[in-house]
Amino acid sequence: MGGTCTNYGCNAKILLDGPADVLHQIKSYENNGLVGNTKIDWPALMAYKHANIDHRHLELEGMFKQAGIDLINGHAQFINAHTITVEDQSFTADKIVLGTGLWVTATNARYSRQ
Repeated sequence: MGGTCTNYGCNAKILLDGPADVLHQIKSYENNGLVGNTKIDWPALMAYKHANIDHRHLELEGMFKQAGIDLINGHAQFINAHTITVEDQSFTADKIVLGTGLWVTATNARYSRQ
């Protein structure tokens, strides 16, 4: 849940890039009032990233459930405009959204923007 940005990309990059930005700012003040040797503790930074990122998908799932959206994981196939099958189960709804994740497959399916 959440895709690349939530789990591995944008959010993680922001957390990991922040300390590098701070180090760059500190370097610009070396010998101009700042003294000391600040460095990045990579294992501690990765632990910080995991503590802040690893649970995000659970928060997203909770937000969908709170909004009354059912999440169904698996490979879906449309039966008609309002019915899909996932594995051996059929699901019918007025509106169906397929979150394809990383691998998108082109289809000849017709859709409506309504």
